[in-house]
Amino acid sequence: TGLGIWIDIGHAHRSYTNDGIPPQAFLTEFRDLIVGLHVHDNFGDDDLHLAPGLRNVDWPSVIPAMRGLPENTVVCLEMAAVPEPIGAIRGAREFLLSYAIDAAQSR
Repeated sequence: TGLGIWIDIGHAHRSYTNDGIPPQAFLTEFRDLIVGLHVHDNFGDDDLHLAPGLRNVDWPSVIPAMRGLPENTVVCLEMAAVPEPIGAIRGAREFLLSYAIDAAQSR
């Protein structure tokens, strides 16, 4: 159809407090339609665009669900401006990869 879905992990985490649907449920339910993700963290209330791992998104549950997405899924770090952006991006990437590697090894 040429139509795909982008899931915003931070927004899904914020809505979780209202609808009770965790972010990983969207990744599982729409797995075959997802073309991209916006990945960021928050406390579950404000849209802070923090680096993954800095607040309380349930990454140990989200990352295994991310691994089930098609290989060509775009993963976009959506992070607020910080004093050291290159270091923040590297840190976020390492954080996500460390969980992905741990999840793969536990299979």
